Amino acid sequence: MRITRSIVPNLFTLVNLFMGFTALVYIIRDDFVNAALCVLVAAIFDMLDGVVARLINAASEFGVELDSLCDAVSFGVVPSFMLYKVFFYVYQDMGILLASLPALAGVIRLARFNVKLTSFEDKKYFIGLPIPSGALTILSYIIFFHIDDFLSEDIKLISIFVITFITSLAMVSNIKFDNLPRYSRRYIK
Repeated sequence: MRITRSIVPNLFTLVNLFMGFTALVYIIRDDFVNAALCVLVAAIFDMLDGVVARLINAASEFGVELDSLCDAVSFGVVPSFMLYKVFFYVYQDMGILLASLPALAGVIRLARFNVKLTSFEDKKYFIGLPIPSGALTILSYIIFFHIDDFLSEDIKLISIFVITFITSLAMVSNIKFDNLPRYSRRYIK
């Protein structure tokens, strides 16, 4: 096994996956706030892996694929599982399907991104809502609105369906979403 400088950004990517796995454990324990915090940390490391890869000129196809696999767990499976645990479990088998929509849409979005990838340079925009943004949208709704008594039960019922469907559709849409500034050596000089 040859150790290259790409190990550094890949380790950041693996921290993303570890935080996603940790979030799943917290969800099983019904500790949704700590699960959401783990996903937030995963999102930070997801952003940093790309920045570090560009800074040390270590971007690679392997890194892109590893990143997508880790994102599928941290930003696809975790929010879907939380949706199921918080609400959709009441619909039994149909609830499993409904809760899985963000994971399914997110993986489709990641696959489309990887197939269309032509270079490792930053894009000005993304086609479809990036999966970390979708995850953070869903988890923010759950933490700040759904598990609190902030909304009435009737509004919660409608809201969780709307958030689930709109976020899932946005990920597989052809809508252009601006890319946040991703710093590289060029910006630091």
